[in-house]
Amino acid sequence: MGYRSAALARLKPFQLRSAEHAFNRLYSSGDGSDRFLIADEVGLGKTLVASAVTAMAIDHLQAQGTPRIDVIYICANQAIARQNIDRIKNLLGVETRALARRITLLPHSLKSLDARVNLIAFTPATSFGSASPEGVVEERVILYRMLERVWGGIEPGAGDVFRGSLASAERFHEYNRWIERRDFEPGLFDRFAGSVGGREGKLYRRFLDVRNQLTLDPGTDAVMARRALIAELRLRLAHACLDALEPDLVILDEFQRFRHLLDEGTASGELAARLFEYEDPHTRTRTLLLSATPYKMYTITGEPGENHYHDFLGTVKFLEGSKREEIPLEDQLRQFRMMLPRAVSPDGENSTGELRNLRSRIETRLRKVMTRTERRGGGGGSDPMLEVVPAAATLSPGDIKSFLSARDLARAVNAPAVMEYWKSSPYLLTFMDQYRLAQKVRARVDSNPSGPTAALVRAGADLQIPRSRIRSRRNLQPGNGRMRALFDLMQESGLQRALWLPPSLCSYRLGRDFERARKASKLLVFSSWKMAPRAISVLTSYDAERRYIRSPKEAEAFKSDRLAIKATAYSLMTLVAPSHTLAEAGDSLRHRARNGPELLRATAKRLRSKVDAVTARVSGDGTRQATLWYAVAPFLLDSLSGSDLEWIEGPPAGSGERMSSAWPRLVARIRDCVANPSAMGPPPADLLDVLAAMAVGSPANCALRSLSRITGRHLSDHSLKRSAMVAGWAFRALFRTPTSEGLLQSAYKPKIAGGSRPYWRRALSYAIEGGLTDVLDEYFFVLREGAGFDLGPDQLVEALGKTAHLPVRGLATHHWARNRGGVRHESRNMRQHIARRFGADAQFLDASEHPDSIRAAFNSPFWPFVLSSTSIGQEGLDFHWYCHSIMHWNLPPNPVDLEQREGRVHRYHGHAIRKNISSVVGERALAHASAKCLAGRPCNPWESAYRLADEEFGSDGGLRPHWVFEAGGARIRRYAPVLPLSRDESRMEDLRRSLAIYRMVFGQPRQQDLVEFFLREVPIRNQSGLLKELAIDLSPPD
Repeated sequence: MGYRSAALARLKPFQLRSAEHAFNRLYSSGDGSDRFLIADEVGLGKTLVASAVTAMAIDHLQAQGTPRIDVIYICANQAIARQNIDRIKNLLGVETRALARRITLLPHSLKSLDARVNLIAFTPATSFGSASPEGVVEERVILYRMLERVWGGIEPGAGDVFRGSLASAERFHEYNRWIERRDFEPGLFDRFAGSVGGREGKLYRRFLDVRNQLTLDPGTDAVMARRALIAELRLRLAHACLDALEPDLVILDEFQRFRHLLDEGTASGELAARLFEYEDPHTRTRTLLLSATPYKMYTITGEPGENHYHDFLGTVKFLEGSKREEIPLEDQLRQFRMMLPRAVSPDGENSTGELRNLRSRIETRLRKVMTRTERRGGGGGSDPMLEVVPAAATLSPGDIKSFLSARDLARAVNAPAVMEYWKSSPYLLTFMDQYRLAQKVRARVDSNPSGPTAALVRAGADLQIPRSRIRSRRNLQPGNGRMRALFDLMQESGLQRALWLPPSLCSYRLGRDFERARKASKLLVFSSWKMAPRAISVLTSYDAERRYIRSPKEAEAFKSDRLAIKATAYSLMTLVAPSHTLAEAGDSLRHRARNGPELLRATAKRLRSKVDAVTARVSGDGTRQATLWYAVAPFLLDSLSGSDLEWIEGPPAGSGERMSSAWPRLVARIRDCVANPSAMGPPPADLLDVLAAMAVGSPANCALRSLSRITGRHLSDHSLKRSAMVAGWAFRALFRTPTSEGLLQSAYKPKIAGGSRPYWRRALSYAIEGGLTDVLDEYFFVLREGAGFDLGPDQLVEALGKTAHLPVRGLATHHWARNRGGVRHESRNMRQHIARRFGADAQFLDASEHPDSIRAAFNSPFWPFVLSSTSIGQEGLDFHWYCHSIMHWNLPPNPVDLEQREGRVHRYHGHAIRKNISSVVGERALAHASAKCLAGRPCNPWESAYRLADEEFGSDGGLRPHWVFEAGGARIRRYAPVLPLSRDESRMEDLRRSLAIYRMVFGQPRQQDLVEFFLREVPIRNQSGLLKELAIDLSPPD
């Protein structure tokens, strides 16, 4: 049973229980269901469970003789779809046949369905409906090409029909040429052809009428007829696509976004039902739904709670299908609600017993169609991994002044009240250009640049960033209580002077700046307003940057490229070219040391005899060329063991430098000197010390060690060296930026030891102090864990290349400058790097600015250290690999949204978990890994650490130590910078207390009323016990 065994081997016991229960209900039980919901708490691995259910289903169907198995994965969010479909396909060992934005785009991306197992994915919700009856241009081009084959001779004039509202006929033909080169899946095409009929059919005659109408009189009637025709054709194409898929299992991820599909009275509901209810002689479709919040689990006073209540009942009705029980669930829940107040009263002991029995009946019923696992168990309770950290949003007189300025300006243009704006962002005129207030101000000032509104803009200097301070590189006031709390947090963390996070597990003591930042974490900030992420990313980046680029002169000086590729830039090789001799000698796992200086001394001692053997071959004549020696000596050392230079890898493709003649000339010179070392003259006196620094700190050697540890390949393996050199180039890109140069210049000033050394030497020192090998050990382990399968060296360094250096991008900020007694509007870019914004509202110009790229970088040890976003659309995304701190810039409206936000960082093998495991078993893990390294076996220390932690602390069905492990002190830190004496102070406490209680009022309308009753009537000392007795628990059976 190949699929089953491979998938189940990766599950923890609690996940296995969920997977087996879901599979049994879908396929094995006599009273089973065709639909099942896995509603595990955020971050507990629903995708992994779904992969296991899929694997069991495939084995089951193949055993029954099903000739072809089609698994359909549907998700409303492109980022989540890409993240999760990769995990599923790799866990199952099958290829994704298609990943389309819409079901009707499958003909473009789906080549064939000829494999025994096909995994097909499409997204988003517009697969089942569209705001426009004509859809998108790609759909119309597909229809055009398919109908051209079905009907033949549809031109002239067909292009006018199918380009729809696209103004440019040439643009339509560009899409047409793009689609034309692709073949359509035969089965899908045949179904569509049969649906539309031939030239004798009604649909063809209708097409001719529309074509002629558009040619003769392209008015409103013709446009309406065209829209109706295209809508009909799109629907038939969608039906053909669904029928061609022959779905055996449908996985509906983030189901809460598809609740509208439950209504079969709509066109989208009818189309979805066709998918969910598909049946043929070989199979009957089963549907697996995934969502931590499949229905509105909590409603507050003032919301249409009855609608959410019916939404919950509708979800259960959909899951139960035709196998509904005799007693309506609504009656059981109504009875539960009526008994609850009596049960929590002081004399309600008898009622408590009755309510407990009713609760058990409800649980038994619901477990037939759903399951939910929680970290704290179904009974609730406090989360041992959560720490509430005070973050005071203090006010200054300037803050009050800016509020008064904003209030006066809003009144002048009849804009809404500005209190929430002012609480969320400083410098409102700089960042809120997308809001009506700023637009009204601009319109009023543009019409009268010297009028009263312009005068208020001039007087409100505190509403925009002072450009003079930016130009002179001076500090900016936070301008806002929440921004002040964030600045204080960043200053305290020590991360403003780091290019990467310190490793969680260190094989030696780090340098001062990195030791100071050992407890730091990246920070995820959630806001309710789009302007807040803009302000956070720009102001936090500037505040960090101005600390090490202190003047305009320095800013200009750091634009010089000290790591440029030149024919004589031999020092570049010290960073980008690995040496297995140096990598072994500077290995802090093989040769333990207490700190960097001790490791350097021991490394030099180990290298001395080999360096003497190399330099003995060189005569003392000629001109000494020190940097050439530093570049060539590692190759000479490797040649002692028979290694050559065939593995050398040039700059990355697309960089513009790969085609430069300088690189081939540089490599040719090095090859000549390897063949004839005497051409370099006598070796420099500090050769041994420099080689020791390269052995420990060269990014290429650090990568070579880490790749060898995680793959088990020998350091001298040529393909491994090639991958390590790709990593070296990635770090060269990181170190050559002006911000990096400014930071290193600040860290190694002339009066500090090493401050007078050339820049490449400072980069080596920085990598040693920052424990770069340990950083890469952890990152490569994290990449494999995140992927869910073993990544090879090329894949690991490819990911590293995309995250080690995200290009610094400017973000438009707005300013009103004085202009002849009035004001004029200006827009200028400010850099964002150590902090970035995230989300669909962020514009991006290339792949490096895409939200997927930003998220990948945040899930790495490298910049950005602060990521800010609205919480909209982030459900299901991972942000936890290097972040265990979350800041609620604006409080969420209810406890479920609070849990959803914090679930982004409270996940499997998260940063806090790794820190705690390192704290408890780290030294023993390093000793184990050291022994394995010396034995020539794979020796990534994190694999040893987790094995030790599992053996010693594993419990709760696998939740410990992989999701919950509080020993060690690191926690999920919750920051909520609320203004003193504001309503937010009490609201935060209410959210915290009601987070566990809402589970008790599961499935009820107006849950806030019940929660408030419970908090008011039940003494605090009794609340925990009652919760355990009365809360609905849907965890799977043992």
